[in-house]
Amino acid sequence: MIIRLAQSKDAETVAELHRTEIATGFLSSLPQRFLVRFYKELITSDSSFCVVAEEQGGVVGFASGSTNPSSFSRSLLLHSFFFAVRVLLPQMLNPLRLKRMFESLLYPQKMKEGPKAELFSIAVGKEFQGKGAAPAMLHEFAKEMKRRGVSRFKLAVGRDLKRAIAFYEKSGFQLLSEVKVHGNAVSLVYVYDIS
Repeated sequence: MIIRLAQSKDAETVAELHRTEIATGFLSSLPQRFLVRFYKELITSDSSFCVVAEEQGGVVGFASGSTNPSSFSRSLLLHSFFFAVRVLLPQMLNPLRLKRMFESLLYPQKMKEGPKAELFSIAVGKEFQGKGAAPAMLHEFAKEMKRRGVSRFKLAVGRDLKRAIAFYEKSGFQLLSEVKVHGNAVSLVYVYDIS
C-alpha cells in the first residue's frame, strides 16, 4: 500500500469515498459535483491537504485536513462561490438545508478551543478496512502537519460514532470538549499531540 499526498486528479475518487464511507455527514448530502470541487480546492490550497492510500493503482482511502480551517473556508468561498451557488441553488431554497450550509461555513468559529489545525476526516473503502490503511494515513497526515510547522491538531467526531471514536482514542487522541455544529447534534473534540 502506498501512502502519499493527494493530487488534483484524485479529487473525484476522494469525493466518491467521502460520499460512500461518510454517508451520514452533511457534505455527503451535497451534489457530487460540489464535493469534487471541494476536494480539488482542499488538495490545492496552501492551508490544507489530503493524504491518500493507494492500492493496485487506485485510491482506496483518504485523510484530509487543514493547518488553518478558517483560511481554507475563505479560499473555498473565493475560488468556488459562483460555482457553489449554481450547483447548490436548489438546496438553498430549502430553509433547513440553507441553515445547515451556514452552520458548516461557520463551523471553524465554533471550534475555537484547542489548536487551530484540524483533521477533517478519514475514510477507507469497505474492502480495504481493517488492513492498516487508516493508521498509515493518520501517521502520514501527522508527518505532513509537522512538516508544515504544526505540533498539535484537533478533530470533531459525532458522539454516536463509536467505531471512529475507538480508533481515534487507540491512536492517541485526547478528549478536549464537546461542540454542537448542526442543531443539537453533539460532536466530541479530540486533540492529537504529534510530538
